[in-house]
Amino acid sequence: MKIKKKKKIIDSYRTIKLPLDRIINDSSHKEKISNCALRSNKICIKTYQVLKLWILNKYYSNLEIPLITKDTIGMAQKSILKPEDGRLKIIILLF
Repeated sequence: MKIKKKKKIIDSYRTIKLPLDRIINDSSHKEKISNCALRSNKICIKTYQVLKLWILNKYYSNLEIPLITKDTIGMAQKSILKPEDGRLKIIILLF
């Protein structure tokens, strides 16, 4: 005879806001997280700018604006990154 386990259902969550300094003690990890967040933000902003320019180009050329999919966004991101030592690096001078 198998015993069925009841799943615990959580109705509400509690959020506790803490500074990163209280969670991570090693300063090198904090620096890596900060650098990663800044790089991700730059990639996101530049991707939006590339998509905006691409759509405006289509609009002013009286061409059909295609549906933006995950593949379109991925191609926009790849257009602002360049491979360097097996990793992708942000091209700062693009804009």
